[in-house]
Amino acid sequence: MSSLGNIGLTLYNIGHLDEAPKALELCCQTIWMHMRLSYRRLSENQEGQRIVEDISKDTLKDIITDAFARIAKMVDTLYRCQVKTIPDIIVKSLSELLANTDTSELLNSSFVLIKLWVKITCKDVKDDESVDSAPLLYHSLMGCSPPLPKKSVGLILEQELLAYALVESRGTMLCVEMQKKIIDILLNKIYCSKENYLERSRVLVRKARVLRASGVQSISSCLESLSEAISLLQDIPLDSSQGNAPAIHELAIAYCLHAHCAQEANLGAEVIFGSAQNVFGLWSKVSTFVYYSPGMVSHNPSETFIPLLCSLVDLVAMKVSMAIIIFSTLFG
Repeated sequence: MSSLGNIGLTLYNIGHLDEAPKALELCCQTIWMHMRLSYRRLSENQEGQRIVEDISKDTLKDIITDAFARIAKMVDTLYRCQVKTIPDIIVKSLSELLANTDTSELLNSSFVLIKLWVKITCKDVKDDESVDSAPLLYHSLMGCSPPLPKKSVGLILEQELLAYALVESRGTMLCVEMQKKIIDILLNKIYCSKENYLERSRVLVRKARVLRASGVQSISSCLESLSEAISLLQDIPLDSSQGNAPAIHELAIAYCLHAHCAQEANLGAEVIFGSAQNVFGLWSKVSTFVYYSPGMVSHNPSETFIPLLCSLVDLVAMKVSMAIIIFSTLFG
């Protein structure tokens, strides 16, 4: 595999743009075949049952991570060669490399390729008004054969959503609109059943973030999304030892954002303090903020709850200061 990849890269570097894609695409096909053989080596059919050999999750993760890193490198060079089959290669890679796993810890290995997909889409769709023609992974993934599990499709789309959120910081409306389209698909086609309450609430919180960033005119819709997320999670047992830490954490984030949106909607100090109290109470019950859940796309804690918590403390402090000033003015 390394030899084929090196040949393709060398051909590209010396200007053989017609021959380079052939070697690079062959390298991708070899990686797919290697992945199939790896899965086959790790499992066998016995009396109609799929028996998985004793192998550590870390070993499987390393195999998948290395494969995605190689594919991403090949795809990046193929894009520079102006090859038109890149979307097919990316979707085929996701299908082949993730066909036998649906845990988020392993699916997160694909993020390097999904970020590249988003980067390429943003380059190709330069006009923000062309968002309707911008490709989404969902439509291609649903056409895979054999089909990917719905749970895997959902987690892949969440990664695509996260990738657009990261690019959004550069100030492109395309990324905002693409996030909205992905969110609609997740809420209306993937996370529809009651058993997906955690996944649905997570997407609703992301929807609230996107709406809030769109301006004060969207605050009402933002509060509606957060209220639905809170209603989905507020009946869970508040005991992180029972494996509820991801749900408790998500509920705290929802309350935290609700407090900020309540402030922006001028709903009053009582609503803000109520949400803030819920946040501090919930996070006090979680022993760690670094964890993996089978249905969760991992995030860096410093990029999620820490900024929210700091801003919430500032918000509460501001409200307390205002209350003191008002009290002093009236009764001082």
